[in-house]
Amino acid sequence: MHIEVTTHEILEVLPGIQTYVKVEVCGTKAPIQLSFKYQDESAEVLAYVSLTSALPSEKTYKRKAKNPKRMTIFSKEGCIDEFIEDFVYLSLSSTTRTKINLKVTFPTVDRNRLPSIQASWRNSVAEESPKKKKKVKNWDVINKIHIKLNKLNTINWNNLQDSANAQKMFNNQSKQNNVSLKRQLLENQKRQGNVKYLNKWEAFKQLKNVAVVKYCQARRQQSNLTSVAKMLWMRRVVKKTYKVFQDRIKKKQQNVMAMFLSFKIMKYMSKMMK
Repeated sequence: MHIEVTTHEILEVLPGIQTYVKVEVCGTKAPIQLSFKYQDESAEVLAYVSLTSALPSEKTYKRKAKNPKRMTIFSKEGCIDEFIEDFVYLSLSSTTRTKINLKVTFPTVDRNRLPSIQASWRNSVAEESPKKKKKVKNWDVINKIHIKLNKLNTINWNNLQDSANAQKMFNNQSKQNNVSLKRQLLENQKRQGNVKYLNKWEAFKQLKNVAVVKYCQARRQQSNLTSVAKMLWMRRVVKKTYKVFQDRIKKKQQNVMAMFLSFKIMKYMSKMMK
């Protein structure tokens, strides 16, 4: 179920399937470093690390990372230089099929001595864990300490009460000062708001007057233009009518001349015929 990794391993992660990895760290120096190289950089890989749960998940992880490049893992007790756990468990999941080159880097220690270090560590833990020495209590000393502590507590309590009363007075005074400051600020804001409103109203009046003046000027210009246009139109109409009458007069004159010439010709022809 788990893939055990010592130094490095190429893992194939399938979509929808969790890949579980474990690294033996019992008695080794802390911390260790996990390095990840992805065959497909576009793949979304989610990694869970746990020191206690063999199947790390969203509820049982110590560290969680998305597409991690490097992860440094310490023991459960961060101040300990050696791991007290047996394994570091790793869970990998991906949205697409991808391959991951996982490399485990231990601190500088002789790898040939790891089995002996682990065995000595297990033996020392087994020897120290079974029994603990009982502590002998000296009741007289404890009673004296309790008496001194009670005296100190009463003195401290009185001092605390005095300081608490002073603190209450200071808090009440500060509250009153804050209330007065807030009132002054609100009054100033109201005044400033009224002044701003009046300034805006005056500016609006000025703009309105300017707009009225401009409108009147535009109306005058429009009326002047309309009168000029009417005059030009009338002039054009008069010219056209005059031209029409001139044409009619010329046609009439031409007709009269034609009739006169025809009459003369007919008269001359009648004389010739006689």
